[in-house]
Amino acid sequence: MRRRDVLGAAGSVVLGAGTARAQQSQAQQSLAQQNRPLRIAVTNDMSGPYAANAGTGSRTAIQLAIRDMNGRAGGRPVELVALDHQNKPDLASSLVTRAFDVDGVEAVFDIANSSLSLSIQEIARPRGKVVIHVGSSHDGLYGKQCSPTSALWLYDTYSLARGLTRTLVEAGGDTWFCIAVDYTFGVVMQQEAERTLAQLGGRMLGTVRHPLGATDFSSYLLSARASRAKVIMLANASADTINAIKQAHEFRMLGQGREARHPDLLRQQHQGARAGIGAGAAIPRRLLLGPR
Repeated sequence: MRRRDVLGAAGSVVLGAGTARAQQSQAQQSLAQQNRPLRIAVTNDMSGPYAANAGTGSRTAIQLAIRDMNGRAGGRPVELVALDHQNKPDLASSLVTRAFDVDGVEAVFDIANSSLSLSIQEIARPRGKVVIHVGSSHDGLYGKQCSPTSALWLYDTYSLARGLTRTLVEAGGDTWFCIAVDYTFGVVMQQEAERTLAQLGGRMLGTVRHPLGATDFSSYLLSARASRAKVIMLANASADTINAIKQAHEFRMLGQGREARHPDLLRQQHQGARAGIGAGAAIPRRLLLGPR
């Protein structure tokens, strides 16, 4: 046998062995990839004024969804991380940054606070991470500050403010007073409603802003009543909305036969507020309520 033939045969054996090792390595890598957990996070207010709307209930809902999928997605086991941002911007940014960079989280869900959603979306953008905003309603999330890996679920400030404002003005509610939570959502909601009012020939007679998690709405409600506005707008949510409605009821600002309507109130019927379904209500004629 010629030397060239011997070398060729030896080379074939080496190449064959190398190919087998490469195939084995690829198979091992594929198996490792399939077994690598897909980590997702739910972050929201789990102990404060928005805990009733989101909180641990959102975490439980995601856990149930994971169970419905037999604990896997795309062939990978799913792990859920729960983060309580307490409606604090610095804490939310720190928790989400660590989740992405240290814990290997690939997607964040819920948030339920417009201000925090805007900042978290900016954290996720350069990392290519997925963010699904639930309850956060700022229209900038899909507008000027949109991200290719983020999505807004449910309502938004633009459609909600314009649609309800138009409906109520057509029903005769052309003078308004706004009680808004003092952060991004409340400000944008009030501004959009006021802009729509002006286009329809209505007027915003006054605006007051309250801190998130307020318990005493008496001064705000009395200012609204003194304005004699036909529509009192509540640009807040969850515990804030519930407290405002309960106190309005105590001040007899809910007229005869008029109901306060808001999904948050469905769980609070025993606490003094008339419940219904929808986003409109009456104080003294109608009350416009918003998300967050």
